[in-house]
Amino acid sequence: MLRNNNEKKLYPNPDVIFYLADEGIVAVNTLTKEEYDLMDTYFSRLKFWNGQRSDKMNAIDVDLLAGDLVLESLADRSQWEGDRLSELFHTATRNPAIMVPSLSEEEAARQFVEMSQLKQKKLERFIPPAIDIIKLPEPHLKVIHDTSLFEVCKNRKTSRSFNGDPVALSHLSDLLFMSFGYIHGKEWEEIAAEDLNTVSERKSSPSGSGVQACDAYLAVVSIEGLVPGYYHYRADGHELALLTPECDAAAISHSVCDQFWVKGAACGIFITVDMNRVWYKSDLARAYAYVFLEAGHISQTTLLNATALGLKTWLSGSMRDEFVAEKFGLDGWRHFPVTSVFIGHGIEDAVPQKIRETALELRQG
Repeated sequence: MLRNNNEKKLYPNPDVIFYLADEGIVAVNTLTKEEYDLMDTYFSRLKFWNGQRSDKMNAIDVDLLAGDLVLESLADRSQWEGDRLSELFHTATRNPAIMVPSLSEEEAARQFVEMSQLKQKKLERFIPPAIDIIKLPEPHLKVIHDTSLFEVCKNRKTSRSFNGDPVALSHLSDLLFMSFGYIHGKEWEEIAAEDLNTVSERKSSPSGSGVQACDAYLAVVSIEGLVPGYYHYRADGHELALLTPECDAAAISHSVCDQFWVKGAACGIFITVDMNRVWYKSDLARAYAYVFLEAGHISQTTLLNATALGLKTWLSGSMRDEFVAEKFGLDGWRHFPVTSVFIGHGIEDAVPQKIRETALELRQG
């Protein structure tokens, strides 16, 4: 049977997702960020095109095409080997050409100044309630100062063989100040001098618009002078706030999804995000992606400073998010952990003995 020549085949746009709102079904193009409230007839037509059928075009189809909710040819996503959620995250964090028009230098400068002057001048940092406040020793920094960048880059290695020995509080003080403290002073004088936004904070790692959305929360097992527990580093006073008591080797292993080799570490530094500070800059998905860039910068800075202090380090992005957030008093939405750096003493062994034994058993078996 010959198909009617006026019939066409349309394809749902794979960049479009749907959610339920008070108004009904909302379609969101994750790439262009456009949103549409869909009447039932439109959603039904989209479901029709999701099959392998052809039909004559109607007025609804014209609207669907105009909104890029359907395509005239099948989108080729064969190169993407991740799951569907990672594909959507990838498109949602892209900047299509339509969203970033070309600007002259004059237009770009004016946009920067106007955006800065429109922003509020004060942005509070989230401070969780504390059981106790511990003033840290004044940073000494001589060891870090006297160690070359080449040395720390060369010596930084992943260690999965911590021995449980305690870390000196003075070393932790230096590490937190250099990685999370205001080493340039809190006010960005160059910005303030031009009457631009003075919210910007200055630390050792870069942050979009200087909002410094990341904080340090510590799971302390064995630091000299500190009781085991969960802490928040407060850069303003260079102090630790005890949030929850009692932390041990089993707890930190559980926090990072049972990666048991962390049990001998003295402390885990969890890098967390305050989304209120991110949204100060932008509420788009692109700004959310900056969270991971910022946490990556800070984690590398932390690893290098710890190495300069002669400590062994291990980095992990795998964690039981809800467990960690609860221990630190974070809601898991506006404030949540992103990654962690563990520090301690031990040897430069990236392969724990138990894993060596297991690998040997499997080879022999």
